[in-house]
Amino acid sequence: AAALLEAGELDAAAEAYQAALDADPLHPDAAAWSKALVTIHLDRGEPGDALRVALALAHTLEPDGAWAKAHPDRFEAARDDLESALRKLALTTHAAGRTHDDPTASYSVAHGAYDAYFAAFPAGPRDAEMRYAHGELLYADGRYAEALAAYERVLFEHPDSKRAAFCGQSAIYALDKLREGGERPAPDADGVVTDPLDDRLVDVVSAYLDHFPDDSAATGLRYRAAYALYAAQRFDEAGPWLQAVIEADPGSNEAAMAANLWVDAAAVESDYAAMAERAWWVLQFEEIG
Repeated sequence: AAALLEAGELDAAAEAYQAALDADPLHPDAAAWSKALVTIHLDRGEPGDALRVALALAHTLEPDGAWAKAHPDRFEAARDDLESALRKLALTTHAAGRTHDDPTASYSVAHGAYDAYFAAFPAGPRDAEMRYAHGELLYADGRYAEALAAYERVLFEHPDSKRAAFCGQSAIYALDKLREGGERPAPDADGVVTDPLDDRLVDVVSAYLDHFPDDSAATGLRYRAAYALYAAQRFDEAGPWLQAVIEADPGSNEAAMAANLWVDAAAVESDYAAMAERAWWVLQFEEIG
């Protein structure tokens, strides 16, 4: 099979590798054969067959399976082959889908490969990059709740990765999509709205600001969190956020809007002493008109 592959005889090589796997799935080189076969199927435009081979390899390499028990000294190397095969399959079919007018088939294989990847490797050195990529696929496919979870994982668990800032902002976009597609919870007797999406927004923004306090998006994101709490009439929680918007960037449009909201929140609660106190506090910032 290897000689056929080297000679460019892909069809014959695929048949030879598959025959070898069928004849001896517990062979010490089964993982290397499967990895090569995944690549051949991708090169031949057969992503479904590539996924079938990769899933079979994942099953073969279960930690307590027969292959692992038969070849304990080769298990980690075989797992590296599995990781490489699943990662290549996921990223390749994902990228292919972007170039198609109808990406359904490519995206279906990519979803299967990502799911198998995370089942086999729930954490690892490439976790941030793969979760980011999966989030992008989920978002493109309109699966916004799952995309949000993928983006949050990168931001919360891998804040030092090169994808963290992007995923933080992408999580906001996913939250916006979820709001578009769902109904806002009804307010309670006091007019307060308790919406889990508001809490997730605040958590995302908090994490983003913790790690990227000087980012150009910081002021806008800080205001987004403040306004969400204000609109839900969660004024006690909104207050510190509104003040933070003003203090962090008093010359911004967001600061002016935050000042109005903070004073208005006191008016809604008919707390006129607080209105006066807040107005005087705002006046110390000359940048706010």
